[in-house]
Amino acid sequence: MTADKKMQDIMESNGAGALLQSTQQLRTHWSDVIDRRIGYIMIAIVAIWSYFLKMYINSFTPPSEVQSLYILLATTLSAMLLGVWRLDARSIDNNIALLYADFVLCERVLSVPPEHGISGYLIRSLCNLRLILKDEDLTPKETARGILMLSERKRIGGRGNPELDRLTSLVLLAMCNVSIPLQTELLSYFTILCYGGIIIGFVLIWFGCRASQKNPSEEDIKDILSELKRNRGTGA
Repeated sequence: MTADKKMQDIMESNGAGALLQSTQQLRTHWSDVIDRRIGYIMIAIVAIWSYFLKMYINSFTPPSEVQSLYILLATTLSAMLLGVWRLDARSIDNNIALLYADFVLCERVLSVPPEHGISGYLIRSLCNLRLILKDEDLTPKETARGILMLSERKRIGGRGNPELDRLTSLVLLAMCNVSIPLQTELLSYFTILCYGGIIIGFVLIWFGCRASQKNPSEEDIKDILSELKRNRGTGA
């Protein structure tokens, strides 16, 4: 190995190490943002229901015709909060997914085996990714490009978000089952607005699911590999 080649390898390793560190810091930041917002949402939901349940109980003395609206209003505010939270969480998760390409590139430059680091995590989470991450015919940049293409196409896995979406929808449905039957004898313009707010909450959750990362199929991986090889042939 010539002195120039050795110096280039050292510079590439140093650059990869610095990029790996900064990427990890950014990933930690986004993960912390998600965790903090989960806490904020839980506190807000508990506060909303505590307040309106108190109002509901107090309305029994003297009896009030609109007491059931307190429960419906709590459900409406909760639905909109949960919808905004899931949509926001999915957006942040997409930002995290776009970091995987940098992780993979740095690990390849630093000669980290694919069974370890982020590559190992991706293979264990999404076994189809082994077709890219363990393909020795790909250069480090091609491997990272393949992961980036999957992230951009929203095919890099859900990281627990689909389960959270289902749980959120079930919680919201439970709230609706408690609040909506109370309105059978009272239908007003305000009630209709509340129903609209609940629908908005469900729609936001649905939009978050539609725009979110999903697990890649084997066909997705093969398409990426084919495109990488075509680009190699054209010099792209």
